[in-house]
Order: sequence, then C-alpha cells, then structure tokens
Amino acid sequence: MPVRFRLRAPNRNNINTVIQIVSYKFLSNCGTYMVFSLKLSSGGLFNLHIRYTYLRNNNYYYQRKIPRDLLCYYAYSSHIKINLKTNNLDQVAKQVDFINKQYESVWVSLRSNQDSTNTPTKIQYLEPWILPAKRQRGLDSTQLSTLVQACKNKDDDVRWLLALQLDLGCRLTEVTGLALSDLRLNVGLPYVSFQSNQWRVLKNISCKRNIPLVGVSLWAAYKVVESAKRRQIYAFPRYTNESQCKVNSASATINKWIRSLDIDKTTHDLQCTMRDRLKKTGAPKSVQDFVGGYENKSRTGNCRMIYGLEQLKIWFDKAVLKV
Repeated sequence: MPVRFRLRAPNRNNINTVIQIVSYKFLSNCGTYMVFSLKLSSGGLFNLHIRYTYLRNNNYYYQRKIPRDLLCYYAYSSHIKINLKTNNLDQVAKQVDFINKQYESVWVSLRSNQDSTNTPTKIQYLEPWILPAKRQRGLDSTQLSTLVQACKNKDDDVRWLLALQLDLGCRLTEVTGLALSDLRLNVGLPYVSFQSNQWRVLKNISCKRNIPLVGVSLWAAYKVVESAKRRQIYAFPRYTNESQCKVNSASATINKWIRSLDIDKTTHDLQCTMRDRLKKTGAPKSVQDFVGGYENKSRTGNCRMIYGLEQLKIWFDKAVLKV
C-alpha cells in the first residue's frame, strides 16, 4: 500500500528536482537495495511505495517472490513473507534493505554450489540496527539448593554476600554497597533498605526500595550483623570503604567460586532467577519490577508502583526456596 505525502513545488518545471531530492533522502537512509516508486497526482500529492512491502492492520509486511529456479529449496512455496511489525517508514526501509541483502546472498550461494544441502534457505531475521540481546538464564532449583547449602557450609562474609542476593533478587552492587544500618532486623518484619550513599549510587530511582528478608537472605543478614565490629559502618568492609564499592572484585571472587561448584552461572543470573521465581507464584509484573529495581515501563507520568513489606512478603514466602 503506498504512503502518501504532499510536496509543494514553485512550478511544474521544478517537479523533477523535488523528486530527485526525495529519492536521495530515501536512498541515503535505506541503502542500495531500497527500491521505491514515486507518482505525482493532482495537487502535488506524491504516492511512495516501497518495493516488496504492503500495509495491513497498521503493520508493514515484506513479501517477495522466490526465483523460479530456486523453488525446490523452499518446498515449492512461491513467496517469502515476513511481518515487519512496524508502520514506521524509516524502519521499514532499513528492514527491507537488510532482508533483501540476506536472501540475495543465500540465493547466490544456492546457485553457485553444486552441493547445497548445507546452505540455509531461511534467515533468522534481526533488525540490523539492534544487536541480539544475550538471553539471561536463571538458576534451576537444584542449582539454587546447591548454592544455599554451600554458602551455609562455608559460612564467611563472601558467602553471606552471595546468600543475601539469592533471596533478594537484587544486583550485586546493591548488596555489596550496603551500610550495616540498611539491614533492619530489630523490627517486626526484618527487611533491607536499598538507598544511595557516598560510596555507592543506585542505578535509578526504581532501585530505592525496601525488600523483606526471608530464607537464606535472612540467615545471611543475621550473620553480617552478629559478626560486625564496634562502630562498623559497612555491611561488607572487605569490599567497601568511604570512597568506593569494589563490586568488580566481589563479582570475580564469587563467580569463580560458583564455577567451582560446577554451576555455569554468574551473580548476574540471580536477579533473573528471582524474577522467574516470583513469576511462577503468580506475582504481577509490577511486583517483579519493584523487587528487581527495574524501571516500570508502563507507569504514567512520574508515578511508579510502590509495595509495602507485608504485600511483598506474601509473594516472597511463596517463592522462597525450601532447603
């Protein structure tokens, strides 16, 4: 379906100049494979149509006929069809350019090779301006149980640091930079308060939150407080001082130890793990976002969902690992 827009030219003699300017703009944005047509209608209204695309239900689709000599590689399907999932003309142009280059490269290979059994006839379509994100993998229940038991057996400050993260679903830097006073244990419902300080600044406003202590995290919090020296300020003085929080050093030490347990995971995976655990209990996405300190994409204006400790503990009690 053509895209329409209006251009004003001073007179009919300048129409060709206008078309050249429009052509240059689209070709410079879309690459050498971008093919389109411009038609002038009454009133200076141009119809622009990007080749191999059509619009349906406010989404553009890519559709291109498969060359006749290559039909046998596609189970004799006549066309390639891809939902581009956008109605933005600039994005459509970039995607079409990328897809054309990929398929034409495949077709050259198919035509040049006698044995084409290993030549792919379908491409994994990815937007060319976005790198594929590495999928975060959570820990399964067996790996979690192994970590919990190993932390309790080792029972030192490095393992307390890891244990706190296990049942809090937070970032490692958030735990490493805790002040001792952030561990609130002398209250009816023990919790940890994440807030910025001079040695560690939180990533965003959503990271400022209070999270209940349960399971192995509660055990670790008591260990940290009970072992604290007089006038101790930092929860983990091994990695924190008044000027910095050495989270990279903590991460390297803990990740090396995790690998020694034959668990191919890192501390970064623990945040994803808690999100998965909460999701399995039926916790709303807003709860998952709040616990992990994620920015809530669905919030309106400057408002965000804030949950009380009692509300959160209901979900944490369901998600806590029974060891």
